[in-house]
Amino acid sequence: MSSPASISQRLATTSSLLLERSRILDLGMKPSPSSTQQVVRNLTSIRADLERLDALSPGLGGGGKGKGRGEGGEEGVEELRGRYDRLVEMLERDDVGREKAKALKRAPSAPSPSPSPVQSPFHDPVSPASEDIPSFSIEPPTPAIGQKPFRDYPSDDEGEPEPDRTLSPHEMLSNQQMMMDGQLPPSLPSYLSRSQADNTSRPR
Repeated sequence: MSSPASISQRLATTSSLLLERSRILDLGMKPSPSSTQQVVRNLTSIRADLERLDALSPGLGGGGKGKGRGEGGEEGVEELRGRYDRLVEMLERDDVGREKAKALKRAPSAPSPSPSPVQSPFHDPVSPASEDIPSFSIEPPTPAIGQKPFRDYPSDDEGEPEPDRTLSPHEMLSNQQMMMDGQLPPSLPSYLSRSQADNTSRPR
């Protein structure tokens, strides 16, 4: 198998032949068949060597990156492929050259697989803010119905009647006068009832 250096040298020789052929075409003359045939033989040999490099040297042309930039590295082989493709295009300047170039064109090479990204062991976990936060439905408190606030003395706020108490003589006289006038307040019926009962039960 030819080395990349040998392929590069033959590409340079073939390039000189094609430049001469192009100059003849520019002058409106027809290139000699022997010169065209020599170019075709050189390109055929170079193409075969490039294909062998792709098949037998993955580090050079099959997608590997074992060697760095240089004549024998992957970038060097890619440069050789580019030079070969440009020479084939130069051959296509006339009808004869286009017919010969059909068999010399290389099949497009498959792109090198890109290495899968390696996750760093120090990769930050997903922050809680990016996670789904559950929503909670909070109902308002139910207002108290029929409940009254606690009071130390309910009778003071709610207006409950006070228990019966003993009236003073002055109040008794006032109440009797009001009874006579028909204006007895409704808060004293129980006391008057007891007073009448006491008067009835006393011996005369």
